[in-house]
Amino acid sequence: MLISKKQHLLNNLSLSVLSLLMGYALWQAVSQPYTIEATFSVPLSFYNTEDLTITAPETIFIRLNGTRKNLYKMAANIAIHYNANDLPEGIITLKITPANLFLPDTVLLLHYVPIEITVTKN
Repeated sequence: MLISKKQHLLNNLSLSVLSLLMGYALWQAVSQPYTIEATFSVPLSFYNTEDLTITAPETIFIRLNGTRKNLYKMAANIAIHYNANDLPEGIITLKITPANLFLPDTVLLLHYVPIEITVTKN
């Protein structure tokens, strides 16, 4: 019985699986606290647009800084939101802020393209 357990521990398949699990656990533990920068293409959306015509770009490219976990958790749900009732009539230029993106405090907005977002409200 003792010999069979020793042979099992020294089996190459068992050692390979164990080393893969330990390597993955170590990689997860080390990579979590580091911050990264990532670029996302996000839609520009307006709400409260009843009986209004708004002409604006469909997507904006933004560059964010934060932990990998926070960035990729929110990547699928991120959008730029504006209340159309708060916008004046005519051609205006908008600025993107973290409040328009609903970003958590741990994620920073670094840059966005185009710099000037021109919107026409009729």
